[in-house]
Amino acid sequence: MVESTMLSSSFSSSSGVCVDTSFTKININVADATDLLEAGFNSSQAPNVVDYRTTNGFYETIEDVLNVKGVGQATFEKVKNKICIQ
Repeated sequence: MVESTMLSSSFSSSSGVCVDTSFTKININVADATDLLEAGFNSSQAPNVVDYRTTNGFYETIEDVLNVKGVGQATFEKVKNKICIQ
C-alpha cells in the first residue's frame, strides 16, 4: 500500500519535493511496484525502483530515480509530476 500526498502548494522539483499540483502523487519512498506502475513506470522499471530503495535507502530527491537501472530521462519526464518524496 502506498502513502501518497495531496498537495496544493508550489515547491521546486529541483529540491526533490513535489511540484505544484492539486492531485495525489505517489511517494517513491514507500510505494510498491504496483503503485509505481500507476505512476507511469513500466513493468521492468517498477520493481527496480523498489529494489534500488531497498539496497540504497530512501530517495533524497525525485531525480534519484535516474540512478535506477532502466530509468532514463524520458521516463523521468513522464513520471516527475506524479511522484514525490517525504
